[in-house]
This record gives sequence, C-alpha cells and structure tokens, in this order.
Amino acid sequence: MAWFVAAVTGLGFDESFGYIEELHNDRALFNHLRRDAADSPLRRVVDLEPRYGRRATWYAIVRATRPQHVVETGVYKSSAPVCLPPRYSETRTRVTMVA
Repeated sequence: MAWFVAAVTGLGFDESFGYIEELHNDRALFNHLRRDAADSPLRRVVDLEPRYGRRATWYAIVRATRPQHVVETGVYKSSAPVCLPPRYSETRTRVTMVA
C-alpha cells in the first residue's frame, strides 16, 4: 500500500508508510470502532474487529495531499468515512458523504 501511496502522491515510501502506520496506531479510533460494532444492531453483519485494508490507503492519500474536499461514495459498512475524520482538523479537509 505504501508504494501505491508514494506513486500516487509523489511522496517517498517512508512518509507514505508513516501515514498508514498513523491510522493503524490510533488506538482510540480502533477501540471506538470495536465498541460501536459490538453495540450496533447490525453487529452480526459488521466486522467486530476493525480491519482497515484499503481504507488505510485512502487515509494516507488524504493526509498526504490535503485536498480541500473529499467526496465519499458507497459507504459500505460505514467504516471508510470513520477512518478519515480524526485528522480533518489537521488537513483542513471538508468531507461530503454520498450514500
């Protein structure tokens, strides 16, 4: 994933990897997602253990490029949008969700 982020953004591998690790090391977000999944009425169909997968790539690209707007479409299980907001204040990015 870090090589993809580096290629798309023009950053080096280490910086791209750092953004991905930033998301994976955010224990507060991880614990929040676990609690919400366990308490959800949809707990039988959502992942009880957060798995970021490609969402970490999206997160890293947004962190690296700091766009003015991000449009999220197709919010499958609502996990992708949750991965991005913790850092919006740092990137000054406005997010529009389209379901």
